[in-house]
Amino acid sequence: MLVEKIQIDITTDCNSHCGGCIRNKDGGEATVELVHLPLEIFKKIDFKNVQVVYFNGAYGDFTMHPNVLDIVDSIPKHVNVDASTNGGVRNTTWWKQYANALKKFPKSRTTFAIDGLLTNQLYRRGVDIEKVLENAQAFIDAGGTARWKYVLFEHNKFELEEASAL
Repeated sequence: MLVEKIQIDITTDCNSHCGGCIRNKDGGEATVELVHLPLEIFKKIDFKNVQVVYFNGAYGDFTMHPNVLDIVDSIPKHVNVDASTNGGVRNTTWWKQYANALKKFPKSRTTFAIDGLLTNQLYRRGVDIEKVLENAQAFIDAGGTARWKYVLFEHNKFELEEASAL
């Protein structure tokens, strides 16, 4: 069997406490053990037939892994990286470095999960929206391909038009 697409949770660490996340009790304390996939283990993956690696984070935000840039660098250039993040981790310098690391992957993209401008923190608790927007802009300015994922709730519907314009 050929494996063409893989999804890997490289960490269980996350800066947010989203209400619907399986790693939290009702959006509060973490209920999973903190684990970072060792770089040495990641490097053992056979990427020969892999076309896409997904860092979508069922248990954590990939940007929380202490060696995430080394992990990205170890992926062969024929593989595309498709990642999802709340965008509230790291600083603009790191996001520029990440965008530059992705340049070797022609169809790579990163999805920023932002659920409102004034209301983002109601679901993505612990995430500073100003920092997210600065990080996303730095990533885009450095040549990264970004998407915006907006989970629609009753509490953020009124912001959808403004978010769409942004």
